[in-house]
Amino acid sequence: MKINYKSKYYYTDYTKKYTESGTFYNVEEKPKLVVLKPTLNCIANCEHCNPRSKKFSTNKEISLLQYDKLLKKLREMGTEQICISGGEPLIYKDIIKLIRLITKNGLKASLNTNGWFLDMKKFNELIDAGVICINLSIDSPIAEEHDRLRALKGLFNKSVTQIKQCKETNIPFRLNLRMVLSKHNYKEISEMIDLARGIKADILSIDMIEADSKNKKFLLNADEINDFKDNYVPGLIEKIKKLDIEDRLKDYNIKQLKDMFNTRFNNIRNFEEGLYWPDDTIKNKCDIPSSFMIIEGDGMVLPCNAVEYNRDKIIGNVLETDIEELWTSKKWNEFRKNKMNFCRECPMNMSYMIVFNEDEVERECSIERFSSDKIKDMIKINKNKEYNEERLEEYLDFFGKDNKFIEKINNRYPIDSQEYKVEFLYPKFFNNMNTNRTIFNSYNNASEFYSLRQLLGRPNKFENQLEIFDFMDENLNDKSIVMDYGCCVGDFSILFAKMGFKVFAFDLDIDTFKFAQKRFKDRNLDIETYSVLEDMKLPEISQKVDFVFCRDVLEHTVNPIEVLEYFYKNLNDNGYMYISTMNPGEEIYIGAEHLENTIKQAKSEEYRDFFEEHFINIGVHGLYKKKV
Repeated sequence: MKINYKSKYYYTDYTKKYTESGTFYNVEEKPKLVVLKPTLNCIANCEHCNPRSKKFSTNKEISLLQYDKLLKKLREMGTEQICISGGEPLIYKDIIKLIRLITKNGLKASLNTNGWFLDMKKFNELIDAGVICINLSIDSPIAEEHDRLRALKGLFNKSVTQIKQCKETNIPFRLNLRMVLSKHNYKEISEMIDLARGIKADILSIDMIEADSKNKKFLLNADEINDFKDNYVPGLIEKIKKLDIEDRLKDYNIKQLKDMFNTRFNNIRNFEEGLYWPDDTIKNKCDIPSSFMIIEGDGMVLPCNAVEYNRDKIIGNVLETDIEELWTSKKWNEFRKNKMNFCRECPMNMSYMIVFNEDEVERECSIERFSSDKIKDMIKINKNKEYNEERLEEYLDFFGKDNKFIEKINNRYPIDSQEYKVEFLYPKFFNNMNTNRTIFNSYNNASEFYSLRQLLGRPNKFENQLEIFDFMDENLNDKSIVMDYGCCVGDFSILFAKMGFKVFAFDLDIDTFKFAQKRFKDRNLDIETYSVLEDMKLPEISQKVDFVFCRDVLEHTVNPIEVLEYFYKNLNDNGYMYISTMNPGEEIYIGAEHLENTIKQAKSEEYRDFFEEHFINIGVHGLYKKKV
């Protein structure tokens, strides 16, 4: 999958536009940029962040499945880019999975980080997941000063060293160095430019301090503002002129430097007080709530950055109300019109970007390897229950049937009915199941009909496993081996092979399995097949596996504990197992009403004890990790 990105600049000629009609940007009313904050926790303790909320308002948390649905909806609403922020987003346990979801849903993914956790392993994971822009926070080119401002010793050296290593890979991505301007570092912008150039940053963003009007720990006073304008800006302009960058970028950068603390536009007393705008006209000029939103990890929706400090303007919660309903709500529209009293203190329309390179970033991304949205295409089933003829042709060819047979069966037993199970399938499977021989015979006698129903009768058969498939995609790789125990006609095995995994497919040595084997061969897939023999002997396999997939199978076995022990023995350390049975619920219970001989053996406490001893439930229904 090819992804590309071109930087968008958020500086406008506000001193001119402020007195003109219209807004700063005249944006379309769609949420083009959305900031997701999956965590507000951070390893640093920056004092300038203290006015922000550092904990969620509720105990709820958006799940990955909910993020996926949210991202799909945002894409429909016109969102183009998702910026993952925080807190420190690399603390979030599912950060890579979340970024993959962003990329899979056709959105650009950028990341704000202080760099502490940005080692090469994490960088490669981020790149593979689709991150196209990294915004690295550096507040001073002097290590000790940066660490003091961020209250984390060693942060500067660690983050700068690691970002240099990332850039040395020559993997294309946009790097934006972000500096929060204050009285502590305004003299260091020249050295910040040197640092940015030294680590091959594309942009140096200079952000004005937010929400410091009460404490005034970071705001420049009048003397410092005049010192900056008189003694530092001229030198910065000369420095920009000498840079080896395009002339039009030089002009753009110089224009911004001249506009910083523009006392012809706003008096110096206002700047001292943290009032960036001369009057309330800013409320009419700001487009941000019409093109932007923040969604925090507990679902709270904020219409602009300023609401991080003024929590009474939160629009709602996506865990309770659809995001499109919130976006078009009366409350949000009123906020777009009236804004709030904090607006003059908000410098979001007054950020500056010193641009060194604006070439479009383009690269291939491996995210295309698998997407749960494409499952039905991969197995040749579409949402309208129209079945690809290839599947029927395979069936008719293998079992020697014709379309009249299919019509006859479908007329008597409609696809969505359960009648075929009671009248046809169960008697063939389970009458006189007193020996292994008759079990095999009963399955084999039903193979033709059961194969047809597995191919055509369950078009939604994959939907309940979407979360599992996403988990596999995120936690396995192209060297991983998946065991599909009870593969039937092979649909899941085919899917796993197309996801890029090596597959071991298991089933009874009957016609259904022979049909699956032919399908694997015809598709030239990397699938090893293993037959379970009449004496129920479980076969030796060529190597251990990383994931066991066992869907609605154990209730059909006469030796389920032995099968579970077999899974455990053949799983690699820290491997995973997915188990579903025909008995839904939280309690592990093997056996079903139509298998009385299994019911007699299956005691729920026996299985509970087995799972507690051998596996760890990892929070997804039916998914377990091997204990070692």
